[in-house]
Order: sequence, then C-alpha cells, then structure tokens
Amino acid sequence: MNRTSSRIRRARAGAPLLLALTCACGVRHSKPQILSGRDFPCRSAIGLEGEPSPDEVVRLIGAPLERRAVEGGEVFRYSVRGKYGDHVKLFGLIPVSEPHYFWSCDVRLEFRGGHLYSVTHSRESRGADGDEKDGPSTRRVRSADEADGRDSGPSPTNRVNGR
Repeated sequence: MNRTSSRIRRARAGAPLLLALTCACGVRHSKPQILSGRDFPCRSAIGLEGEPSPDEVVRLIGAPLERRAVEGGEVFRYSVRGKYGDHVKLFGLIPVSEPHYFWSCDVRLEFRGGHLYSVTHSRESRGADGDEKDGPSTRRVRSADEADGRDSGPSPTNRVNGR
C-alpha cells in the first residue's frame, strides 16, 4: 500500500470529524438587556417638536424616570443603559463570547409655562471595535420670552402646526 493513499484515507476520515467540530459552536442572539434606568423611545424623545405640554409628552414617550418642579417650570429626566450581542459557546459548553455591545441614552426635557422649552440629550454606543459618542447637546424649542409668557412674535423655526 502506498503512503500517499493512506494519508488521503486518513484525511477523508478526519474531514467529517473536523466538520463536526467546526459546527459544534452554538450561537444564540441575546435580546437587549436593560442594565439601569427605564427603556423609552430615545429617538422620539430627542426629536420632540413643537410645544407639547408635559401630559402630551407622557402620552407620546411614556412616564419619565424623574419628574421635578423647578423655578418657572418642570424638568423630566429619561435614562436607559443596556447591553446586547451574541452568546457563542464552543461545543455548546465553553463560552467564547458574551454580549459586549453597550448603549445609553439620557434625555432632559425642560418645560416652561406649561410647554416644552428645551431638549438636552446624550447618547453613547460602545462595542468591541471602539467607541461612538453623541452629546451632550441642547436644543431650545422656544425662546425665553415665549417661555415667560411674553410673545416675541412668530418664529418659523420653532412653530409647528400654527401654534
């Protein structure tokens, strides 16, 4: 018998074993897990337009994590931090990878005169391949004169639906 043919037979016999070992990894996608705060529609909160009242905001994006009165108005605070990713196990037993992507979103809404005055937010998304950050940034929805009850005239950039 030839040495080359015996090597080929061993390689052919080992191929199914190698294929079985390669396929023995188990991958399970994890659902996002909330680590702190309360889940809320972050993009909707950041993108609030017009001059909604506090009650309208609660109907749109849910109850805030914190709600407190301040001089001349009220402040809502929304915050969530979480993680997601895949659970990978070799041979179905040995953990190779756990969820390692993290995100956070913090939003502060200030109301003056019963209507939204400003939106302050920061978002962060971190993964195994680096950091991405957005914020903090503040967007004023109404001018200070309008918030105090004085009308400074129409502002086309801050008015929605003729309000």
